[in-house]
Amino acid sequence: MPSLTSFTKTTSLTIAVTHAIAFLTRPLVPHYSSDTIERLHHSLQHNLETLLRPSWSETDDTTSGCLTLSPNKLPHAAIWRACNAASIHWSEWMSALGGREFDLFIQPGCVSFRLGAWGYNKVGPIVPLWSVDSPSSNLTLAQSIVDEDEDDIFSMIAEEIKAPTWMTPLLDQFPDVPVTATPFSIPSRSSSRSSASSDFSMDSAETSDTYSSATSLPSQASDCSSSEQKSTSSRSRARRHRTRVYIDASKKEVTPYDGGKTTVLTGGVMLGAPPAAKVSSGRRSRQ
Repeated sequence: MPSLTSFTKTTSLTIAVTHAIAFLTRPLVPHYSSDTIERLHHSLQHNLETLLRPSWSETDDTTSGCLTLSPNKLPHAAIWRACNAASIHWSEWMSALGGREFDLFIQPGCVSFRLGAWGYNKVGPIVPLWSVDSPSSNLTLAQSIVDEDEDDIFSMIAEEIKAPTWMTPLLDQFPDVPVTATPFSIPSRSSSRSSASSDFSMDSAETSDTYSSATSLPSQASDCSSSEQKSTSSRSRARRHRTRVYIDASKKEVTPYDGGKTTVLTGGVMLGAPPAAKVSSGRRSRQ
């Protein structure tokens, strides 16, 4: 913090309180008359200096007066007496200030405020309003609240853009797809019709070939069986030709049989019906 050796205790306190009062009364200017704002200013100047003078120290810049202002409760007695002196309702004043709870810090050489972000369960940052080494800010509390809200919104957007949760996983490279050469790139309507007709003719030709091949199978099987039969008959004929019949012409004997005489040519015997049994005379005589 800057050195305060050039300031007297009264001067530094008056300057700090004046900047704090300017911050508090600036939103009320469009709604109240100049006389009302003047009475409010004088009352606040007297009451705040009286409140902060006992603990004010020029050598210790950490000493400060903190005033918590909220729309849900009455303010400190120093501000409440100023409201009564200027006939200003606290609810209207707090509404002009933004309608949010905040802490006002009045320090030697510095005035700042901090919003109470109770809805987010955290305390907002300290925003400087005036300091010795910097010009005073002309922003009202409402404008500061709007700026802070915009900062929060943009920070949330930045976080979403930095690491979005809706992004789908992406491939590092495209998968290898086998490429087949095609004779035509993009067929037109006429070419597509001709290709369709050619495809139909090719399909019909393939169907007829399949039908003919299917019907030719039984004929081929019958041809095979007939060829096998022909080969078998030819082999049997060959065997017959190879078999020679031998006839012995020197044998002229005749063997008598009942029912005729048979000439034996090959030496075999041709048998006929057996002769009937003859009954001996002896058996008949015995009977």
